[in-house]
This record gives sequence, structure tokens and C-alpha cells, in this order.
Amino acid sequence: MKALVLVIGMFVAQFSFASVYLNKATVVLKSGQEARYFAAANQFDIIKLTRQEPGNIAYVLKRSHSNPRLVVFNEIWKTKADLDLHLQTPHMGAFFKSINFDPALYVITPISTGIVFTPKAGFHNYVIEMLKLEGQEK
Repeated sequence: MKALVLVIGMFVAQFSFASVYLNKATVVLKSGQEARYFAAANQFDIIKLTRQEPGNIAYVLKRSHSNPRLVVFNEIWKTKADLDLHLQTPHMGAFFKSINFDPALYVITPISTGIVFTPKAGFHNYVIEMLKLEGQEK
């Protein structure tokens, strides 16, 4: 147990003096699309491949136990530019394509800490009912 505390302490100390970009991606899935979303995430190995990206420090998926449609990604990136590059990687592009996530099909609303994507009126073939990206430099 002491070794674990030491390792965590070293990790925190390493990043407490450096600026990092924290991102929280909250995803609400369309009812009945949960299996499709997670099948695509597994097929394109987004968690493993994202954790291997040069600017990624942490990438953790949390699925709500009380609401199976709610998924939260807590992410730490060296810079906001690293997050932007992540969203353009081949594995994320393939993942987005497989779940029909095209920003052009969503209304994009700025909020104080980021942006929110919601499907445009008349667009029914979606998996993501709402995606909220909230980031800040620390």
C-alpha cells in the first residue's frame, strides 16, 4: 500500500508544477443505442489507442450505474492542441463514422466551459443524443 501511495504522489507531483489540459466529455446515448456505441468503442480500441497518443496523460471512461445511457470520459492532456489532434486520429475518425457522429448533423452550442452537441431537428439516425465537452487548462 505504501508503494502505491508513493507512486501516486510522484505522479501528482510530476504534473502539479506543469500546465495540463483537463477535459470532461459527457455523452448521453440515444435509448437503445448503448450496445452499438460500446461495440464501436471496442472495435476501434479507442481507450487503448488514446492512452498511447503522445499528448495523453490520462483517459478514463466511466459509465453510470444508474443511467446506462450516460458515459463520462475524464481526460488529461499535455495541451489543448493534443486533445484537438486526438479528435482527428484515425481510430477516433473510424469510431465517429461507425456511430454516425458528424458535427454537421448536430447543433453546436457554446457554453462557458466548452461546447454541447445535440442532434439537429429531423436527424433521427443518431447514437449520441448529447455530447458536452468541457475543458480547462490547469
